[in-house]
Amino acid sequence: MNKKVLDSKNYILISYYIANDMFNTNEINIIKGYCDESYWLVYYYLILNDQTLFNDLENSVNKYLIPNSAIANDVKNAYKDFSWLNNYGKVFSVIDETGSGCISFGIEDNNKKYFFKIAGAKTIEAEVSQEESIKLLKEAVIKYKDIKHPNLIKYVKSFDYNDLFVVIYEYAQGECLFDHWNFEKYKKTKEITPSMRFKQLPIEKRLNAVYKLFSFFETFIDAGYIAVDFYDSSIIYDFKTDNVTFCDIDLFRKMPAKNDLGENYFGTKRLKAPEENRFNAIIDEKTSEFTLGAIIFDMFSNITNIDERYKKGMFIQNDINEFELSKDIYDILLKATSYNKEDRFENIKEFEKTFKNKINK
Repeated sequence: MNKKVLDSKNYILISYYIANDMFNTNEINIIKGYCDESYWLVYYYLILNDQTLFNDLENSVNKYLIPNSAIANDVKNAYKDFSWLNNYGKVFSVIDETGSGCISFGIEDNNKKYFFKIAGAKTIEAEVSQEESIKLLKEAVIKYKDIKHPNLIKYVKSFDYNDLFVVIYEYAQGECLFDHWNFEKYKKTKEITPSMRFKQLPIEKRLNAVYKLFSFFETFIDAGYIAVDFYDSSIIYDFKTDNVTFCDIDLFRKMPAKNDLGENYFGTKRLKAPEENRFNAIIDEKTSEFTLGAIIFDMFSNITNIDERYKKGMFIQNDINEFELSKDIYDILLKATSYNKEDRFENIKEFEKTFKNKINK
């Protein structure tokens, strides 16, 4: 079976087998011997998953990832060497499929875990330039210093390393509630996703996560910020301790703010408010209220309109027949996610107060 996979030249499938440790040693050695530029994606995953290659990262990158045409130094520098990370401990995880242009590493040192987020490298799915990625990550550091909340991932320090910019956070134990980089794996293994596991939790546990969301949103609003590109992928849930951690506030903006990108404004189409698709529209607390309402809606719904949301480019309210909580709570979330901003709650504190009053009845 594995020989058929190797002979298929299906680079995505071969990469999947490597990422999930489905090849034996002899088969891995065969792949190492190809030295064919068309296998770039395969080699990328091979280096990430082969400890020997990763420990000799500079030579591995030079051998497998730099195209023969990349002769000039400025071209070669786009393919970064991360072997210096070994000075900080052992790498145990890598996240590289992000639109931010950042690559992130989980690193353990003396039983202490850290999360390294690095801008300035060439990544596969980057939606911004390397220069813009560095600029955004440097701006993010300011936000982590301005916004203090017990459930926000803890900022440790940041620094420049050659032409990279590095931010270190304390590692948050748990699972991302929208880990899109694992979706192909879930399709193959039929493994239950963190999002599905979360929805199987008792309502009380999910409500505790909601209350922490309310608290976090009020904290950054009080600090003068509005949420941008915050969604279920920004929520890490520890299923052992029920602890919740929030992350990815890099694109949050100071109020007042406007949509300067039109339909290309940051954020997942699944949860966007209407004004997040309109050029020059005001983005304010009521926009963050919409985001929060949409997240809560989905935490207690059997969602069947995802394709419609992507087609329309915005959040579409779930049907009451798909909703777990009461009609009163459903109506409150309808108000928070009203397409007309004037029909939403005046602020998030009013939203929270009304929500809790109906939950406790």
